Amino acid sequence: MSDGGSTWWFEVLGALRASRDGQDVALGAPKQRVVFAVLVLGRNTVVGRDQIIDALWGESAPSSAVNVVHTYVAGLRRALEPRRASREQGELLRSAGDGYRLRLDPSWGGPGRVRHQNHRRRRPLRAAGDLAGAEE
Repeated sequence: MSDGGSTWWFEVLGALRASRDGQDVALGAPKQRVVFAVLVLGRNTVVGRDQIIDALWGESAPSSAVNVVHTYVAGLRRALEPRRASREQGELLRSAGDGYRLRLDPSWGGPGRVRHQNHRRRRPLRAAGDLAGAEE
């Protein structure tokens, strides 16, 4: 995926990763990474704060959940767009009503592309008899 200057790559199945121009992006603490995964899976749509809170804590959300989500999103904005001024609206991750939208190029492959790439990775492992590695 390209944002007009950078080339992005996101992985959400298996190891959760993001890279910009071939360099890994540090996505932060585990719960911040969960927020990232929810936003990638809901790409180009508004993902509500309640949906993020539910993904993070389910029924046992702390009273500070909304503030914590804001903190995680701010951390993701810093990681994804480090040159963006602190109060400037980002290009990739934007506030939208009571939620957030991760703007990705619609041509980004999504689930079908992920399945194809995972299949391509499994084939040599299966051929070599490494069924556990292929399953992983």
